[in-house]
Formats: sequence, C-alpha cells, structure tokens
Amino acid sequence: MKYCEKCGNQLLDEAIMCPKCGCAVAGKQPTKAQNEYAKNQAKGAAMIIAAIAIVVFVIVAAVIQYNG
Repeated sequence: MKYCEKCGNQLLDEAIMCPKCGCAVAGKQPTKAQNEYAKNQAKGAAMIIAAIAIVVFVIVAAVIQYNG
C-alpha cells in the first residue's frame, strides 16, 4: 500500500489519484474520465451538505415558530 503525498490517505497500489483529496499520485496522470468522476463526487457531496443544512434550518425554524 502507498499513501497520498498531500493528505496521507492510504491508496491502492494501482491508484492514479487520491479518492479523498483528488490529488494525482506521483508519476501518474489522471484521465479525463477520472477527473470528471472526481468533480461529480465533489458536486454530490456539496449537494448532500446543502440538503442537510436546509433540513436543519427548517427544523430550527419550526421549533422557533412552535415555541414562539
């Protein structure tokens, strides 16, 4: 096993990029498809975080409205 030089995440021996931070593994360049996959993963994570934030906001607003 090897480790990412940027974040220290453990990598598979055949890894081209770190799945945690997206950093290219030394000596290997990611393909266009791998770059798109990493971008899509980041977008998906951002959307999940935004959805959770909205749900929390709605719950807090409902509690304030109920108690007010």
